[in-house]
Amino acid sequence: MRIRHKEEEVFKRILAVARQEFIERGVKKASIRHIAQLSGVALGSIYKYVESKDELLRLVLSPLLDALSGYADLYGTDGKQSLEIFSAYTNPKTTIQEISHIVRLYRAEMKLLLFDTAGTSLQDFMARFNDRMASISIRYLKSMGQKYPELKTDFSPLLMRIVNSGWNAVLLELSLHAELDDREIEDIISGYISFCKGGWKGLMNVNIE
Repeated sequence: MRIRHKEEEVFKRILAVARQEFIERGVKKASIRHIAQLSGVALGSIYKYVESKDELLRLVLSPLLDALSGYADLYGTDGKQSLEIFSAYTNPKTTIQEISHIVRLYRAEMKLLLFDTAGTSLQDFMARFNDRMASISIRYLKSMGQKYPELKTDFSPLLMRIVNSGWNAVLLELSLHAELDDREIEDIISGYISFCKGGWKGLMNVNIE
């Protein structure tokens, strides 16, 4: 969709109103007509920018979707194969910061995506995202096995989906708790990473043989 420069402000206003409409009323109850009224444009004018409410929803959520895609690309970056990732005392700052950034900026959008997209083109987005992350994990493990042949890296794709689905739960819970400040969000993410690497032993810093 290409928008002329003079129409950009109107389009931005429509998106801002639509975002509020979806958040306050939910996707099913959100009305294109109401969005048009609140935006100060004729109903027919909205259809110059979008073909449907579904497309409008995707546009509203596109910053979050782009952020998640960027995180997946970051996670899959080559050159990070190191045994240091298994240290219970060292967590990747980039990962913590990236997820914290997504939660802080897009908490409301995340709640929409996770809880209110049934019947839309985004209803299976998180499942597809989990598949993507599982595929990235499998490729990463394969590269780790090439660098460190002594490691066991051949795991079931289903196991990788199950492992990565835990991150969906992290995003869900953080999105539900608006009272968390930045430090608490980062501590929770860091704690979950520690748990993934070492279970309760890693999380509680238990140092036993």
